[in-house]
Amino acid sequence: MIEKSGDDYYLRLKKEYDYLRKKFSLIPLEKHLWKFLRSRPGNFPTIRIAQFAKLIFISSALFSKILEAKTINDFNKLFTVNPSDYWENHYLFNKESVRKSKALGKSAFETIIINTIIPLLFIYGKANGMMQLQERSLKLLEEIKPEKNSVVAKWNDLGIKTTSAFGTQALIQLKNTYCNHKKCLNCHIGNSLIRTNK
Repeated sequence: MIEKSGDDYYLRLKKEYDYLRKKFSLIPLEKHLWKFLRSRPGNFPTIRIAQFAKLIFISSALFSKILEAKTINDFNKLFTVNPSDYWENHYLFNKESVRKSKALGKSAFETIIINTIIPLLFIYGKANGMMQLQERSLKLLEEIKPEKNSVVAKWNDLGIKTTSAFGTQALIQLKNTYCNHKKCLNCHIGNSLIRTNK
């Protein structure tokens, strides 16, 4: 993935990486692990890493700020970042594209909150006996609209709908715990569906 030619920004990053790789004996990721296929350009790993790098760069005491945030709006302000100017007209190194903001979109923001931040808050609260932090994390899930994905769509097709991410996370957990392991008889919903279809 590392080449010897490219634009100035790419070459500066490559030089810095080469130095840090030697200093800390870093092992580069295998090329096949970089997932670009069937991804929208805004979701390319290059863009997500650039966003994360900017977040770390501008956020001192990030974990403390995450613990202090009370509302979805607080988290939105915390995670509203634009990567460096280079990415305004790039999705990949050395390939210019039409200029477009690469700020984190609402859907990506909610996915990060649901799958990363809220579980982190809950586990941290549980590990440190902070019940209010656990309750806050669950309340945050109730404030986010239901997720849209194939798992939730299948539940909707069965007539089981929910009004928040709290509910969609519960449905995903049910699928992972019962449906994936064909434990329909151990599941209240599975039992009910079996009885209905007899």
